[in-house]
Amino acid sequence: MKANINRHFAAFAIAVSCTFSVLASPFKCVIDGKTTYQDAPCDADVKARGGESKVAPPTAANNRSDDQTNVTSQKENMRRDALVKSDLEPMARETFAAVKAGQLQLYREKLCPKMRQTLIRQDVVAGFKQESADYTKKKTELVRVESANNITVTFVATEANDAKLASGKEKLSVAVYFQWDNGSPCITHMSSWRTTLSK
Repeated sequence: MKANINRHFAAFAIAVSCTFSVLASPFKCVIDGKTTYQDAPCDADVKARGGESKVAPPTAANNRSDDQTNVTSQKENMRRDALVKSDLEPMARETFAAVKAGQLQLYREKLCPKMRQTLIRQDVVAGFKQESADYTKKKTELVRVESANNITVTFVATEANDAKLASGKEKLSVAVYFQWDNGSPCITHMSSWRTTLSK
C-alpha cells in the first residue's frame, strides 16, 4: 500500500515539477564553470572570457524572456527571501496540518491555481487521502525547520513509536514546495522521505 501511495505522489510531483521554471535575472554569468543570474552586468574579466549573455527582458504578458526563462529581479528575490520566515514557514506548517487532518478543501486553497486543477483527478485525491491517513496513523509531527528559502521549506519530522527515528538512526524530512503567482506564494506540492544516518 505504501508503494502505491508513493506512486501517486511521485506522479503528482512529476506533473508539478514540469511547471517549475528557473528563476533568473537579466544577465547570465558563467564564473569558474558555474552559472549565475544577476541584475547587473558580469565583471569585466568574466565578459572578456565570453562568460556573459544577456537574457532577453520578459514580455509584460507573461514575465518570460525569449528563451522562456522566468525573469525575477534581484529586488523581487530579496522581497521573497524576506517573507520566508514570516509567511512561507507558517504557510508550510498549515499545509502539512491540512494534509494530516485530511482537509482537502483547505489544502486546495493553498495550492497554486494550476495545481488545484490536478485535484479533480481521482488518483491524486486518493493519494492525498492515503497520505493523510498515514500521517495520522503514524502521528507524524513537524519538529523544526531544517532549511528554508523562497521555493522550499523543509522540516525535520518525527513519528510516534518509531525506534529508528527515536534512536537517531534515521531522519524523516517533510518538504513543502512553493511557486510565486502574481507576487504571492502558493503551494505546488509536498513530499517526505527518510534518510539513514551513519554514526
